[in-house]
Amino acid sequence: MAAKKLYCYVDETGQDSLGKIFIVSVVVPENRDKLLNYLTELELKTGKGRLKWGRASQEKRLRYLEEIVNQRKYPLKMYFSVYEDTKEYKNATVLTIAKSIHKIIDFRKKIFTILVDGLSERV
Repeated sequence: MAAKKLYCYVDETGQDSLGKIFIVSVVVPENRDKLLNYLTELELKTGKGRLKWGRASQEKRLRYLEEIVNQRKYPLKMYFSVYEDTKEYKNATVLTIAKSIHKIIDFRKKIFTILVDGLSERV
């Protein structure tokens, strides 16, 4: 039996956050293309649009997130970490990814594709 493939999307506040880093990690199943289509439609429905996250209004961002969290069609697992008083941006990102992956049942039997801000690396 082939290993199940999962995708782990990661985003963060950035390296210039004055020592406070917020990192979110979302693990989605193999059928990510359907999920990505849904998210594109949801961007339009909620008014968030294709704007970068920081350019969308807080109201539209919250509506977008509420829709994602409340939907049941596409199973996903969302994790986040907050780090304070640190400039160890890369270490914090890797630690958050590791914590997310280790929460998945039988994670050693899965193949993960990790995408951080559009950069991907296979593990």
